[in-house]
Amino acid sequence: MVLTSAPSLCPVVQGVVFEFTAGGRPAKAVVLSEVLEERFGATPDKATWIPCFQRHRHELLACAVQAFQRTQDASVVLVRARDLDALPARPVSAAVLR
Repeated sequence: MVLTSAPSLCPVVQGVVFEFTAGGRPAKAVVLSEVLEERFGATPDKATWIPCFQRHRHELLACAVQAFQRTQDASVVLVRARDLDALPARPVSAAVLR
């Protein structure tokens, strides 16, 4: 899984759009603003959404890949809060706890 484009504000829905590859196949995803605000601390100000995405891009990309694998015929996948709940827990490194 590789991020293949810089994230940008989605012109269709409130959120951030980005392109990626999964299993060698190109895909596009939208992270809804509610996910960025409720899960990751962004504010309703759109200027906070892309920096927030960048800070959490690995988790959001993993979630997008998982959603894409479930619906490989979709041209765009949505990353929603319930999709994040389905990700396996990541271990916390000792450096984070210091």
